[in-house]
Amino acid sequence: MITKCFVKMAKNKKLIPHMFNIEDMQSYLKATIPPLTADEYKFFENNEIIRFYEADMTAPNGLCDP
Repeated sequence: MITKCFVKMAKNKKLIPHMFNIEDMQSYLKATIPPLTADEYKFFENNEIIRFYEADMTAPNGLCDP
């Protein structure tokens, strides 16, 4: 959930796609916050961050509810 909120903030602040593309952002997040559990590992391997970003691009800007 924290990574999704970070990606939403980066998109709203125009970091994605102007400074980084989403694929690079996913690799940076994986390097910064390495997966510890099998579920976290699957989260990165299934490209959930990219999938979330693409779904969020079609949605209007809003807040990420924690």
